[in-house]
Amino acid sequence: MSELLWLLAVAIGLFIFWRLRQQEEWARLAAANLCKQQQLQLLEVALVKRRLGKGGLIHRYALDFSQSADTRYQAVFEMQGRKMVSVEWPVMRDI
Repeated sequence: MSELLWLLAVAIGLFIFWRLRQQEEWARLAAANLCKQQQLQLLEVALVKRRLGKGGLIHRYALDFSQSADTRYQAVFEMQGRKMVSVEWPVMRDI
């Protein structure tokens, strides 16, 4: 019986790990789409924090992007599952 519980715990742990990796892929795709819409160059995406919201986990990501070769800015966006909940853009200078 204890072997069955141990196996179940490992399976649940693997499932949670797989779902978190899948969430990060969704975030990278969402960040790429955001940059494409705004005609910006995507530099990197990083998880800032996770928190429990009304509908489940809310993931907050930092998005580094560039308008030109010599600029670098950071936006922040939140996702809940595949849905983007909010985006905070920095003030950027005009090119």
